[in-house]
Amino acid sequence: MKNKTIAHVVFLMVCIIHTVQAQNLTIINQDYEKAKAECRLQHKLLLVDFYTSWCGPCKDLDRRIFRDTAIANEIGKKFIVLKYDAEKDSAHRLTLKHHVGMYPTTIVLNEKQQLLNKLYGFGGSDEDLVKNYLAFLDEGIIRNRNNNYVKGVSVSTALIYPRFYEEYVNRVNIKNVDVSVKAYWDTANNYLGEAPFAILCYFGGGNEKVNRFFLDNIKKYRELYDKTDVLFIVTMITIQKFSDAIRQKNRAMFDTAVHIARLHLEKETVGTFLQQKEEAMLRSEGRWPEAFAMLAGRMNEHDPDVYAVSSFCRDAIEQCDDMKVLEQCVLWMKKVTTKQEELYTLDLYARLLHKTGNKEEARIQMEKAIKAGKESKENTQRSEAWLLKNG
Repeated sequence: MKNKTIAHVVFLMVCIIHTVQAQNLTIINQDYEKAKAECRLQHKLLLVDFYTSWCGPCKDLDRRIFRDTAIANEIGKKFIVLKYDAEKDSAHRLTLKHHVGMYPTTIVLNEKQQLLNKLYGFGGSDEDLVKNYLAFLDEGIIRNRNNNYVKGVSVSTALIYPRFYEEYVNRVNIKNVDVSVKAYWDTANNYLGEAPFAILCYFGGGNEKVNRFFLDNIKKYRELYDKTDVLFIVTMITIQKFSDAIRQKNRAMFDTAVHIARLHLEKETVGTFLQQKEEAMLRSEGRWPEAFAMLAGRMNEHDPDVYAVSSFCRDAIEQCDDMKVLEQCVLWMKKVTTKQEELYTLDLYARLLHKTGNKEEARIQMEKAIKAGKESKENTQRSEAWLLKNG
């Protein structure tokens, strides 16, 4: 009886310990003022998790980070967590201030509410989510220790923003935003300020004059603002320059975009990025055999990149008449559909088969595409219209 009593006491103590450990991480929902007070009380950093109710990756992050007891307890040693629904931002305006347009987004603030670090998404591949997220938090801890906060971002949440920006971020009015953004930059005279920077980042660049100023003064922007945001802006400006060059089939513009990419983008990724853009330019110029050779050179033929192959084949259906290229596309899409039998891939495969003359097999594959689409409750009208016309 005595042994049973001792065992029962030990069991209760273990339960109590686990309960206390599970409560090590303080999580506050939506109340920024309460979160700030808790930071000062516990002398911890503030982790703000921006999410939305419809965001699948946000739910995955919550499950794998904040609902994992061991990980949550570890985070709780240094952080208070503010779970912040970005679509319910009327009180504290944190989404406006930190120009959050991607979810999940995480920021780390010190006790004074100075910005230490920022992360869009998980910071890498899904399988490395936990490792990358914790590495990001560790970086925030180190920055705080070194008093290395983002100098251009104030602690105030009462900044004045143009009406179109507030309405767009809060989804009050999303119409004619391009016109409003253009009008704003046509009259703005302070490109380095915190509010203009928020708008520049949220919309991924400004007009030609603003973008030129940004690139010419990128060193100053890096001194003032978070490296993640500066890299995002320069990436979006570069992508736009490539898009304009490819659309206009203009090699001089393309070479300018290449120069900007080599100068400002991360060295680890710029090589692959430039290969992809060169391939797209070759396709635009009608140089399909060269474009195909480039894509084939960076492909793993046993496990083809579904997105890269599908994008190439979609354009080939509409623009390419080189039968050798089209026949190779058929082989690629055949491999893709053996792994992913779904509406989009099967539809592309059917259209390629038809363009290369195999009309009977094209009909069979399009029927499979429609069936797969209906099973997954997708809109199959475009595929059905094609089948009615060509089947």
